[in-house]
Amino acid sequence: MSVRNGDSIDYVPRLAHEGIRPRLLSRQQAADYCNLSPSSFSNWVRLGKLPHPLPGTTRWDLKAIDVALDKLSGLRSETETSSSPLDEWREKRARRS
Repeated sequence: MSVRNGDSIDYVPRLAHEGIRPRLLSRQQAADYCNLSPSSFSNWVRLGKLPHPLPGTTRWDLKAIDVALDKLSGLRSETETSSSPLDEWREKRARRS
């Protein structure tokens, strides 16, 4: 993962010394995390391969990205879900935006 102007997910000075990794990522950080260029990351979001940012923000949830990548790689099936009805509602709502 490259460091671009200190915007890498490994670089959060006030949290790094405590070993805390941020859960919400900027577009650049999310693209780096997925090992994609920012434009490819945005294309994957547009195609529905990856989740949209949280409503009202420009931040992506790291856990939502992991779930989407697990589904794409076959590590987690579409029917296998441990999410609550509220999580499912949120996911459907996010896809409509």
